[in-house]
Amino acid sequence: MRHSIKTLTVGVVAVVNFALTIFLGLTSVQALTAPTSGKYQYFGTLMITATTTTTNCSNAGYYVGYVILARLRPPSLGINGTNWNFNVFNDYSSHSYSFSLTPTSKLSTANYAYWIGGGSGPFDVNPQISITSQTPTKISTSTTSVYIEGKIRNFDGNALYALTASNYDGCDITFRFSGVLKP
Repeated sequence: MRHSIKTLTVGVVAVVNFALTIFLGLTSVQALTAPTSGKYQYFGTLMITATTTTTNCSNAGYYVGYVILARLRPPSLGINGTNWNFNVFNDYSSHSYSFSLTPTSKLSTANYAYWIGGGSGPFDVNPQISITSQTPTKISTSTTSVYIEGKIRNFDGNALYALTASNYDGCDITFRFSGVLKP
């Protein structure tokens, strides 16, 4: 089953990235190397590959195989600033996560997390993210596409208690993200 989900993920990501490339009117990889806005933004999809065993994720509408539009703005490229920013845009809301340092394989706590949809506001409990795999390992101004695997604790922003509390009530996911550079 795990192999078929990975195959499906790669296929979905390839189709979405191809569609984004066509949609953005990109005709060559060279066109991707210098964004006209000065912002290095990678647009693509995040696919949920696992969720917590509690009902928190399913109650929020998230399940294995769920695909969400996403954007990555890595730090220190062009006019991106110094924070590592990641946004997801689902059917009814968007979530924005900002980290002062690029997340690693250890869980890093967001210094800022915000949601919009049917209202707006900061998360009650800031989420944590870890990156278990990234290609390329270092994103630079010549990077045209990014692939990331990782984990997000309190992905949905619904947790009201600390992530370490015994009554933790958030949704934790593992994910795969693939994005292409927006010109």
